[in-house]
Amino acid sequence: MISTIYFNTEYVNQKKDFKEIPNGYIDKTICGCGLTSIALENNLDTIIAVPTIALVDNKINQYPNERYKGSIFGVKGGISDKDIEKYVYQQRVLKMPIKIMVTYDSLYKLESLFDTCKLVIDESDQLLKLTKLKITTKNKDIDVITYLFNICEKYKDKVSFISATPIPLKYMPKWISEIPQYKFEFSNTIKITPITMKRTFPFVALKDEIIRPMESKGSVLIGDRKIDKCIIFINSVENIIKTIKDCNLNKENVAILCSDTTRNDYKIRGYNRIDKPNNLPKYTFITSSGFEGIDLLDDTAINIVVSNTTKDCQMINLLTDLKQATSRQRNKHNPNYNRFIYIYNQNAFSKSEDELIGIIENTRKEIIENCSLLDDLRINKDDRYLSTATRFLESKTFVNYTLPNKNNNGFIINDNAFNADKYFILETRKQFTKGFDVIGAFEVKPIEIQAPRNKSIYSYSVLLDKYKNMIKGDNSLSFTKEEMATENYILIDTYYKQYNGFTNNSSYAKKMIKVYNDDWKRLTYEIINIFPKGIYVKKEVKDKLNQLYNKYGIKRKAKITDLSNDFNLIIRETQRRVQII
Repeated sequence: MISTIYFNTEYVNQKKDFKEIPNGYIDKTICGCGLTSIALENNLDTIIAVPTIALVDNKINQYPNERYKGSIFGVKGGISDKDIEKYVYQQRVLKMPIKIMVTYDSLYKLESLFDTCKLVIDESDQLLKLTKLKITTKNKDIDVITYLFNICEKYKDKVSFISATPIPLKYMPKWISEIPQYKFEFSNTIKITPITMKRTFPFVALKDEIIRPMESKGSVLIGDRKIDKCIIFINSVENIIKTIKDCNLNKENVAILCSDTTRNDYKIRGYNRIDKPNNLPKYTFITSSGFEGIDLLDDTAINIVVSNTTKDCQMINLLTDLKQATSRQRNKHNPNYNRFIYIYNQNAFSKSEDELIGIIENTRKEIIENCSLLDDLRINKDDRYLSTATRFLESKTFVNYTLPNKNNNGFIINDNAFNADKYFILETRKQFTKGFDVIGAFEVKPIEIQAPRNKSIYSYSVLLDKYKNMIKGDNSLSFTKEEMATENYILIDTYYKQYNGFTNNSSYAKKMIKVYNDDWKRLTYEIINIFPKGIYVKKEVKDKLNQLYNKYGIKRKAKITDLSNDFNLIIRETQRRVQII
């Protein structure tokens, strides 16, 4: 049963409401209501587990402050047992409470403190996303979220799960439904009005309708907002860098917040990371690592969320991330505090819910059977065991392996990982098959911005026509710096210089430029481009193949079977025709 707690304020007040976060599963309903601050600023020894390093750094950098003069300690990669012991000893000497913020994957470092500390799992909506996260430490493998759930179950009488977008209990471990359930309701809240831009190509719309006008005119009017500074949420470092380069942005006007990895440092080299929550540059780009819990305090910037549903990794999860991302602005003096821009497309899930459930359950059944088979091979000391087990573990993220004992056979299914996929697939499908209802999500009527009718002057086809006309001798035409900075112009120009010609297909141009010095791959891409799916006369196929063979100096008489044997095209032959599938 859910207990509702009502507040007549916008924030949870430590003095008036409660000094300790209730134990249980808490739907705080709104981001930034002050619940994490209570955990950090009260007199209880507290461990707060969060999903990202960025969130740890963002919070501890806000202390000490006028509300709390104590020290918050961050535990993440690189923090040793001695570092933790030193902090705990220091707090005991000062007679101050232990306040530790820890990433989910470093929670194991704090085992010695679990008996004496309150445990808070902040941003708990992220738990299912991370169910496949594993780390190796001290010669043992740790399944991060399974470990977290096990610790929380052991200390369930003093654990609090907190989220503004909590995961439905049916997808969580069963024991969580048995602890107290709370929902907060606030009377003094501010509704956010979305400005929606439904576009076929969301990243193109971001560049053409917002960033480039801001660069050329200093600002741009979108809906009822004049924008000259923005915080842009894009769940892809590659697309952030591509956007920056494509729009020829000055590096001094850009900062990026993404996960702290060597790979990301390599990708964003030359650009600044965000180090402070205020005084942001003209363009602040944030990946999913910044969606959860961080505070941004800017005087004018508006939040822009870009979701591309054609690729899972670039899609903003409507169930959690959208609300989280749009709540990061904490400066109420900002005129755009109650607005955000949402640029998105839709991609209906073609299969029915029953079909998707069938696929999920069949996969689960298959993995359980394989676990059983592998354990039989191990018990019978079959020579095939080691190689088969290795391949199985490398290909399946839904399996845990523990040392065999009387209670288990070694290989066991990771139900948390299955619940995570089921939750995401089924709940997200509901959103996209019905269409995204901003009104339902934010309880206010959105401002809808219709797509421009004319093609963008920076589109591949428009720039290609202009380039062709210039090559033909039209001296009245020239390219601007903005046009020449675009990926499309660089593609057209490079392809022309390499191949002395043009192609209407930008994807094909990318492939051919990439393999310019590899004749075999060039030939392969040419053949795939010449023969898209369809039905062809056999003589026509052979003639075109022979022309290409001659072009590449291959002394061979073309055969129809070359398509499937050498170029991986799937064909179906009849007497006089061939079908490419």
